[in-house]
Amino acid sequence: MQSEWLIEEELIEWLDRFGGESEWGREIRLINPKGEIVGRRLAVGAITEHYLFFRGNTAYTWFYPFKTPTVFTAQIPDALLRLWMSRSLMPYFRDDFGNLYGSVQWQLLERDTASNLKFCTHRQCSRRLIERYRYLPRVGESATVEWRVCFRAEPPLLGQEVPVCSELWWEGRLRRRHILLHYRTAIPEEHAFFRIPRHAKIHRVEVANLFSPIHAYAPPLLSD
Repeated sequence: MQSEWLIEEELIEWLDRFGGESEWGREIRLINPKGEIVGRRLAVGAITEHYLFFRGNTAYTWFYPFKTPTVFTAQIPDALLRLWMSRSLMPYFRDDFGNLYGSVQWQLLERDTASNLKFCTHRQCSRRLIERYRYLPRVGESATVEWRVCFRAEPPLLGQEVPVCSELWWEGRLRRRHILLHYRTAIPEEHAFFRIPRHAKIHRVEVANLFSPIHAYAPPLLSD
């Protein structure tokens, strides 16, 4: 098990379904010595950065720059906390496919931990994982969704098995891609980015109303 704090940085591409230009974002994650993601910092298409930070079972979220520093916080159920602190299938607020803001259920159909399917072919992968889900909204059409991940453990990845490329496929079409840019030991200045802003106004809200850089509402729990 790792004994140091790490930084993981990804480039995210949202592919335009109408054949136009893609939209790009960047996410920086703070990872504790247990391998859990305890901080997320996301910028998409603007100068604004959105932050999500975990302390115990409490989540804090804010954005920068701000006129008056304001932080929203909520107690997070264990199942949802495990999801937000992992690298599993995750809706982002930029996703424009499906009714991700409504009442939705994700049904896990299959988890192939040693897939032979070739994707992200420009990467040397030591292992490929594919999770297949059924997206079941109360309103709108259901869909088959695949979350594909390529792992590597070779240097310079600090000896960890790390996802170097991830893809979200929606009804057989590639809709979002994540490419690993950096994986390194966190320095004190990087820890500082995830500190709750000083003198911020703290607003406690229900988890369903917690705006996060990942999703405008709490993401749906995955069901077996």
